[in-house]
This record gives sequence, structure tokens and C-alpha cells, in this order.
Amino acid sequence: MAENKRKYWLHRITGGANAKKLSHPLLFKHRILTTGWARLSWDEFVTKSQGDWNTFIKEFKLEYPSLGNFRSLWNFLEMKKGDIVVVPTVGKFSLYRVADNNVYTNQSLSSIISEDDLLDKYGKKAYVDIDNDGYSYLFDEDGDFIDLGFFRRVEPIVKHLRRCSCKDGLRNMMSVPRTNINLDGVKNYVEPIINQYDIDFEEPEENEDDFYSPTSWERDPYETDEEYQDRMQDQEDFLEYFDE
Repeated sequence: MAENKRKYWLHRITGGANAKKLSHPLLFKHRILTTGWARLSWDEFVTKSQGDWNTFIKEFKLEYPSLGNFRSLWNFLEMKKGDIVVVPTVGKFSLYRVADNNVYTNQSLSSIISEDDLLDKYGKKAYVDIDNDGYSYLFDEDGDFIDLGFFRRVEPIVKHLRRCSCKDGLRNMMSVPRTNINLDGVKNYVEPIINQYDIDFEEPEENEDDFYSPTSWERDPYETDEEYQDRMQDQEDFLEYFDE
């Protein structure tokens, strides 16, 4: 994709219930970007809804009539091959390039990752099961529901950079408390990072500190005191930026 046509996105890999323990290894180990909305996780929904706003809204409201945060899923479906995705984690961020135009659901997840590799951050297996209505859902080995429903293949550009290494405009956007937003307005802050690191990529050693994404004001049970304070400061800095 020509650089002037590609889009830039910020995407948090948090998902819904119990999702974080699986979404992080899927991205950092298997190069699979994820989001939630599991009740819509069927291939026909993707086929009907991609690029068709009216159909997307109609189908979305059938499953989530009381939720209005549909833009994040729409953006996830609209990503194209070559688009750049900024993934924030606590105090750090990573850059990925969308590998293709395919969006996978729980129905088709097995086509991009084997059952043996579908492990959460604790090394426990996850699996897809089909309910009585024909819907496919993810569960952990204890039988707990994992709210992930959509998946995309991505290629790493650089992983786990310190947030303090980027310009204020990009760093402030990383504190927006939303799952997915368009970053085209600050792409000039992203492109120098791409130019610096977009060479032969070498996987860095993973660190558990890289497995968390700021997304809400509530304390995550896996966060240390320092991680929670850092994340709250990020979001407070963002709000102060727009109050000035």
C-alpha cells in the first residue's frame, strides 16, 4: 500500500471478560491482533458488514442493543493491508503493520493458529466451542468465557518502546480511554519511528511488564502499584492536555 493511502490506528488489545490473558500472547508471540465483541464472532457478519455501515449497525444492535461503543469494532474491520497500528501498553508501545485484508472470527481462528499454540499467558489452553445456537466462543481450560471475537494478522515493526521516546502528540493519544481510534492526525509523529525501525525485525525477549494495556480508570488485578499509578498519570496527562 502506498504510504499516502495507508491509515494509522491506535488499538488496545484488552477485549472483554478474561481477554487480556490471551490477547497479549496472541499479539506478542503469534502476531495476531485481537478485539472483543464475541457475540458477533461469525464469518458471515464480517462478509456482510465490512465496508457497509448500515448493515454493520443493524447487525451490531441485534446483539448489543444497549451498547454504543461500536466504532472500535467498525475501525477494526476497516483496517487494510499496510495500515499501521500503534498498540499501547503500560509505559510502552509497539508498532505493527496489518499483514492482509482478512478478518478472522472464532469460526475461522484455527486457520491462523493451531490448537496447541492457543495458550494464555499462564500457559493454559484456550479452545473454541459452539453453543446450542451455533455461535462460536472462546473458553479457557477452566471453562471460563473469554470475550475475544475478531482477529487480524499483523507484522511487527518495533516492540516495547518507551512512551517517553515519542513526541507529545502521539504520547497524548495513547492515553485516550478508547479501544480503537484513528491516528491519521498525528501520523507525522508515527512515520519517523517507522523509518527508524522498519528494517529486519528481531524479536525482543518478552517481559511480563509488556502484557498490560491502559484502558480504564479501574485497577486491574494484575497490575502492581507502580503500573497502576503510571497508567493513571498517562490518562490524567491526556485530560490536562485538552483542558489547556
